[in-house]
Amino acid sequence: MFRHRLFRTFAGLCVLLGAAFSGYTQIVIDGAADRSIHTDSASFRVQAIAGTTTTATLNGQPIAGGVFHTITRMDHYELAVRQVRDADGAVSTATRQFIVRSSQRGSPETGLIAWTPYPQIDSTAAEFSGATLHLVTPTAFPAGLPIPVVAWVAEGQDRVRRANGWITAPGFEANPIRLLRGWGSGLLPAADGGGSLEFQARLHDLQNAKTIPIEAGTAWTPVSGVLNGAVNWPPDSRIHITGHVGIPANASLTIGAGTVVKLNPLATITNLGRVVINGTLDRPVVLTATNPVAPHQHTHAWGG
Repeated sequence: MFRHRLFRTFAGLCVLLGAAFSGYTQIVIDGAADRSIHTDSASFRVQAIAGTTTTATLNGQPIAGGVFHTITRMDHYELAVRQVRDADGAVSTATRQFIVRSSQRGSPETGLIAWTPYPQIDSTAAEFSGATLHLVTPTAFPAGLPIPVVAWVAEGQDRVRRANGWITAPGFEANPIRLLRGWGSGLLPAADGGGSLEFQARLHDLQNAKTIPIEAGTAWTPVSGVLNGAVNWPPDSRIHITGHVGIPANASLTIGAGTVVKLNPLATITNLGRVVINGTLDRPVVLTATNPVAPHQHTHAWGG
């Protein structure tokens, strides 16, 4: 008798539950999977379900249900949906987070907003008045490689003058160096072997000059593979990295002042130990590619 009554009670409960949930509807969102990434645009719709009242927000702002929305602004997004069943007031909620990524950016920059910088306005001569133009160039440099130049404008050595302009030099009119908020860098064309290169920089009334000896012939030391122990590249070394280089834990690499390191395309330096670069303003260390990479010849670049 007890088992019979228990069965009838359970059956009655099932009938009641069936009646309560027979009209249940689930939130349906088209086109926006959770944690998905879309390129350049995303299109989604929150379906309007009969017998319910549905509200939705995108990043906190209300949006209409039942229609497709297309997003073209690169950013992170959170779609929040709340659905109330008219019959009994039962509430369902759902959240979808997704990213719209620009096709002009690679995967390491997922979610960064595509932004066109404002045009740079050059500063007047008065804005540079009283400052000094500083230059850093190699002490000496091998022939056949573009020559790096670093420049900044400051009062003394450290107080940078936050102004914009172009640094020019006789003979290098086609290679001006852009200065933004007081700092800039650029490459001069590779020089032929022997002699020296005179770089007489000018920015409005500011001037500075550097003489860069160009090596007639350079003896390169090829390097690749794992560097174990304490490895030292002495000052003014000429190192050619021909393949991947690894510095394991408990190993170290010290690079002396004035050293030039050139790397083959796609060659990488993986550092799990310690690297010390002893370059100075007068004798910088240069790491450069064996092939021209500017402006967009990525296949020639070193590194992964």
